[in-house]
Amino acid sequence: MNIPNTATTLVARINHDYCVSCGACVPRCPVNAIYELNDNFYIDEYLCEGLCGQESSHPCINVCPVDAIYLTLVYPS
Repeated sequence: MNIPNTATTLVARINHDYCVSCGACVPRCPVNAIYELNDNFYIDEYLCEGLCGQESSHPCINVCPVDAIYLTLVYPS
């Protein structure tokens, strides 16, 4: 009997409509998941994987001056 994998992963994402590319989030990420590419910042979801725990303890979210970083659930493919 195959049981579908319904586990989810909590990851941080950047809303590029709000991000001002200040870079404040980069040094605050404890797993170095945030990187810059062509003057935009991105979060490597494989590195992030919600390793910081609950939203209130995500340093990247807390330091963003324009609230461009948010948490989302990622479902297995």
